[in-house]
Amino acid sequence: MGKASSSKKIQRVQRAGARRVSGQRRPLGFPLALVAIFVVGGVLIFFARTARSDAAAAAPLENQDHWHYAYGIYKCDSYPAALQKLTDKTPDVLGIHSHGDGLIHIHPFSATTAGKRATLQKFANQEGLGLSNNKITFPASVGGGSMSTGDTCTVGRKKVKGVLELFSWPPQANKKVKPTIITSDFGSFRFTQDQGIIALALVPPGTKDIPLPPAITALQNPTAAEGGSTPQPATSNTATTLATGSTIAPGTGASTVPTATTPATTPVSTPSPSTTAPK
Repeated sequence: MGKASSSKKIQRVQRAGARRVSGQRRPLGFPLALVAIFVVGGVLIFFARTARSDAAAAAPLENQDHWHYAYGIYKCDSYPAALQKLTDKTPDVLGIHSHGDGLIHIHPFSATTAGKRATLQKFANQEGLGLSNNKITFPASVGGGSMSTGDTCTVGRKKVKGVLELFSWPPQANKKVKPTIITSDFGSFRFTQDQGIIALALVPPGTKDIPLPPAITALQNPTAAEGGSTPQPATSNTATTLATGSTIAPGTGASTVPTATTPATTPVSTPSPSTTAPK
């Protein structure tokens, strides 16, 4: 009986020790610290991602960024040479244009062509290129004409009806890089980075890849057609005279500085000192 009684007493003491004294508070500092760390960390991650997204959404920046895209017009199985040299139909006042070099020059002069508004449609408007889901019309500067969904393409010995698509590659892409394919609303395509590559194409249905446009070689020296300078907005069809005396040729954005001339001077004769001795 003594041993059983002792065991029961010990069990009662252990249970009593395990019980929380009335009014005693559990320590909450550590759990609260963990919660605070998780909350603060989540907020910081959210703001960091938002900042990166906002920065990407803002580019290209008005009067700051100067980007270039290589573009091409692909018809069934090749890039017709005549269609690769689009030029401005009017002086560029917005900052998205071409110099007939196969490149889209993107340096927004206005908020209407900066950030999310820097789109293929703005370039098409400047070049006189007609864009729709089913038809692309070409300006007279490249011979006119059009290509449409339903036009015939020859594949081997078969003739098939082609479809219009927009192919897009990242900067420094090579023939092993698979393009992103856009099948509608081509004008809303947005320029999001420097040195990108695009091609408007009429291709057989199901085409997953086409060659890169020939203009990618121009990306190696993209300002060659600009004389290596940053273009300024053109304001009229006549050359614009700058304060320094330089001029901007209409539609080119490139400035030409006249050769400085030194004004002629009339030599002034200096009287010779008198050699007669004073009297």
